[in-house]
Amino acid sequence: MIIVGLGFLGMLLSLFSSFALIGEGYGVLGAILLGLAALEAVVLVGLLKLQFWAFAIAIVVYSLGVILDLAAGQLFGPLISIVIVSYLLTISNRFDYSSP
Repeated sequence: MIIVGLGFLGMLLSLFSSFALIGEGYGVLGAILLGLAALEAVVLVGLLKLQFWAFAIAIVVYSLGVILDLAAGQLFGPLISIVIVSYLLTISNRFDYSSP
């Protein structure tokens, strides 16, 4: 899925931004962004397998990512997150709702 590749790019941007924020003295925001990037990595694996739990978490994580990326001063990161959420909502019927 191309969307997973795009998600991986967004995760890398969040990862680098979190390190920059921590280095500039904004440790709390940087740590939150770092945790979000780690969660995005886990969600991307679930999205590859079309698991419903990954779909549900991805909607929350990437929506939250828009806000945090904007707070971190990113412009490209929020755009990636918006594209991912929009795409996931259009293909929501493909996810396996029977999996735990």
